[in-house]
Amino acid sequence: MVLGIEFIDIRTNERQALGIRKGFFTSPPGKRLDLTRNIVIPAFIDAHSHVINYTMKANWIDLSNVKSKRALLNMIQETLNSRNLFLGYNFDESTWSEREFPTRREVDEVSGNKPVLLLRIDGHLAVVNSGLIEKLKLPENMFKDFGNGIIVEDNVYIVIRKLLSKRKLGPSIKALQSLLKLGIAASADMGSIVEPSDKIKKKLSRCMEVYFYYCLESIERQIQEGLDKTMFKYGGIITGFKLIADGSIGAKTAYLFEPYSDDPSCRGLLLIPEEHLEELIKAANRLEAQLAIHAIGDAAIDVVLNAYRWAKPGLRHRIEHFEMPHDDHIDKLAKCHIIPSMQPNFIANWQQRGGLYEQRLGWERAKRMNPLATILA
Repeated sequence: MVLGIEFIDIRTNERQALGIRKGFFTSPPGKRLDLTRNIVIPAFIDAHSHVINYTMKANWIDLSNVKSKRALLNMIQETLNSRNLFLGYNFDESTWSEREFPTRREVDEVSGNKPVLLLRIDGHLAVVNSGLIEKLKLPENMFKDFGNGIIVEDNVYIVIRKLLSKRKLGPSIKALQSLLKLGIAASADMGSIVEPSDKIKKKLSRCMEVYFYYCLESIERQIQEGLDKTMFKYGGIITGFKLIADGSIGAKTAYLFEPYSDDPSCRGLLLIPEEHLEELIKAANRLEAQLAIHAIGDAAIDVVLNAYRWAKPGLRHRIEHFEMPHDDHIDKLAKCHIIPSMQPNFIANWQQRGGLYEQRLGWERAKRMNPLATILA
């Protein structure tokens, strides 16, 4: 039931909700579906997703339901009895009793010489084993912790692209259909393992509207090749650009003013220096392209908002996640007309007492994160 509307007329390539008296149709009736007293709502638009990555992982193993490190290691060993490669994603060690990453040595013990890649739930950290290091001839300087097989940030996706370079990459229609079943009809894709070709975009468009935000390398390539603003109009080939200023709390790469509580030597990583960020913002101005800049830590948010003072008004620039803002950051956000794109599910997943954010930051900092009510006020 739609409040105030007694029926919905769905036509080929056209969807209209018509609030007209019961039984009145403007065209010959086709197939009628009586929804009785069920509720009908508009489909969802996912404002921040990685829909291409999601569909390309159709043959990966989802680790979100793994409850412990031991269970993960057992799964790897069992799976590799019938496979030559283990690609897992969505592991979250903060929910395990051990609360620690699997190590390269532990994975080696259950995998033999078969390659293994384990991608953390935030996509900012991966653990790989010796089999994969040997297969791809990965250099030691690519690792945050070579001994434990830990890679972070850009190097994660360099490794994944290298690993999948000889495999057929493209969206899985079955995976897309699973999103449609959840009511998601349109999505903003915030960067992917590979930039989508026209063929991939056409395939996606048959199922849902996807608005593409391309990565840092894309905007730099446009600068080098000559700016073409016609490509970046809303609804065109590309909606805008996704830049990543820092990492994640879970990977300890979110850029903080004060060190991590569980690692006093670490404040995270600033992935784009402020001066370079300013150059990219000015390039986006010339392209008339929207920017969406990932910033989770309070120090990263500070850098991004300072750089946004160079932004051209009216382009509806965004800041992704915006998890650790101070009061002055919220004031500056409003004055600069920057749109915060925030994820309430992070609160339920990691911001509860005893959760990941308290583990990494202590409760005083963790409890002030994601101040949605203050921002909406």
